[in-house]
Amino acid sequence: MNHKIIIAPWIIYLAFLFICSQVSGNTSRNSKVSQERLAEFAKCITEKGWAMYSSFTCSACRAQQKLFGQATDHLKIIECNPHAPDTQVDICLKKKIRFTPTWLLEKNGLEVERFKGYKELEALAHLTGCSL
Repeated sequence: MNHKIIIAPWIIYLAFLFICSQVSGNTSRNSKVSQERLAEFAKCITEKGWAMYSSFTCSACRAQQKLFGQATDHLKIIECNPHAPDTQVDICLKKKIRFTPTWLLEKNGLEVERFKGYKELEALAHLTGCSL
């Protein structure tokens, strides 16, 4: 019986390590893209009307932003956590954001497309129509 109690935490720990390695592995694959290229990519995403709805407590959101590095400054990021100093929770509620990260495309104030969850750069390029 004691063996089961000891084994269970190890299984949880190993699962956690596996998930973390998958996220960090994804970011290292994308690190081959230059910051200049990422900046152009981020500008294209924003110019086309895409915004990332995020929360500063969301690990997937942090990982998503990490993919862009310094080019994150060129993305339109809406902070949805009501406890964040720069919160825009009113916009998130109006847009019915229930999950972060959420990528939202709007044209003339109307929602055109919505994608939930962490996306690889290649997937974002395909979804947004911006070249990487």
